[in-house]
Amino acid sequence: MSTDQVPASRAKPIREPHACFCATPSDHKRRQAYLYGRTPGVLVEVGEERRRQDIKFPEQSLSNGTGETRVNLAAVYREMLDAARGQNDYSAKYGGPQLATWESVLREEFCEAMLESDPAKLREELIQNAAVSVRWVEDIDRKGSV
Repeated sequence: MSTDQVPASRAKPIREPHACFCATPSDHKRRQAYLYGRTPGVLVEVGEERRRQDIKFPEQSLSNGTGETRVNLAAVYREMLDAARGQNDYSAKYGGPQLATWESVLREEFCEAMLESDPAKLREELIQNAAVSVRWVEDIDRKGSV
């Protein structure tokens, strides 16, 4: 093998040229939202942000820093979780969407994640956080707030 050849196992797939005739990236995102629903467009933006993070902060391996062992923060997270659950439960029982807020839904999911020490359960909670965040962005886009 010559020095300018790449082993097949390390070769990157060749991407087909993009066949969209959108004038701008924002036109393309709007077209994606129309054709495929809002989630793929939002996930493209999330992927772009992750790429920027990787450029700014190359691969990191940090501790999770979650669970009840974080005595100084566990009590705060537990209190915030109870308040968010109370607001969300009250809203579901009595007020419907008029009393519900994305902040309280995401706060509940976030606090559940911060109190979790089991890596598998923490991963599940973080996926739920990501899903709620994406849904919140979709709601902002649907309302035309930006």
